[in-house]
Amino acid sequence: MDSVADIHKSISAILTELATIAVATGKLTHAARLFGAAEAQHTNIDMLVPPTELATFVRSLAAVRSQLGDATFAAAWAEGHALTPSQAIAILEPNLGTN
Repeated sequence: MDSVADIHKSISAILTELATIAVATGKLTHAARLFGAAEAQHTNIDMLVPPTELATFVRSLAAVRSQLGDATFAAAWAEGHALTPSQAIAILEPNLGTN
């Protein structure tokens, strides 16, 4: 069974990937929310964004912030950051799809 930290890392990685896809598809407010949720998962376990994700995370955040403006970005980020792990998973489910 995975540790709680491993679960938070996995949720964060998926949220970050979905946020990156949201940026690419122009869903910037959703992207900011997802990035906030991803960062919250790191905060839950006192971990920084992993080096393998950091460059994409920083680059995408800058792009989203510049296109949304500070106020809209901050509101969406805060909304995502306030999510519990269960709520973050609920965001993932519609994005993962089923076969």
